[in-house]
Amino acid sequence: MEDKNQPLRPDKTGTSTSSLGEIEHFSRLAAEWWNPEGSFKSLHQINPIRMAYLCDQICLHFDRKRNHFRSLENLSILDVGCGGGLICEPLARLGANVTGIDGAEESIGVASHHANMMSLNISYQRRLPEELAAKDKQYDILRKCSICKMLPRRMPSFLAIGWLIPTTFQHSRFVEIVQP
Repeated sequence: MEDKNQPLRPDKTGTSTSSLGEIEHFSRLAAEWWNPEGSFKSLHQINPIRMAYLCDQICLHFDRKRNHFRSLENLSILDVGCGGGLICEPLARLGANVTGIDGAEESIGVASHHANMMSLNISYQRRLPEELAAKDKQYDILRKCSICKMLPRRMPSFLAIGWLIPTTFQHSRFVEIVQP
């Protein structure tokens, strides 16, 4: 019997950033991602604060005008642990080229459906970070959710400028510079 708290191992050489238990938990809740009164109510409540902080930091780092309608235009952002897309969608509306990855297939389905309903072009993929690390794609920014406790050592290699933004209030530092 598989221990649901043990990390998944997507290949024989790597360790995983996710556990089967976490993925199953968020899979069961997937239908509630966009319900502001549901299981993710607290995320909906803090999302305006998280987005303001995130956009301020990105605009400051890239010398962009924060109040511009498309202030994130042409920046590529990878959202690790994107869930239902609550962060991806506002980033895309500001002009960013967003890729959201998550281990829960059900969450990716909800995120894709909602983005399509909103006419947003977001690439959602059911992947773990270590599965994507071998790809050639480069990102300007990596945003990770608080549930992602770690990132694989190879992760920074596909960041174009090496900027990691964990948006969790559990850390004393919100922005960390990762050297590729």
